[in-house]
Amino acid sequence: MAANYEYKCVYIPDAFQAKGSQHYEESIEFNQSLINDEASNGWKYVRVDIISSYRAGCLSILLKRKPIDIRLVIFEREVRG
Repeated sequence: MAANYEYKCVYIPDAFQAKGSQHYEESIEFNQSLINDEASNGWKYVRVDIISSYRAGCLSILLKRKPIDIRLVIFEREVRG
């Protein structure tokens, strides 16, 4: 019998998506803490997904604004029942 899973997506705040090394340690600590906290609640880390999106408003495309990247940490756990 195949196992059933449920999934959870957690947004990584923009502060931890900064380019460069100034937030490097903070980003590592944030992600490590997030993964450990979710694991203690039965969630297993799967991956990080990056979704590109434009800010709201039709002028974003007309003004050729660059899309923003949204990072999500994906977790799964088996549904028992």
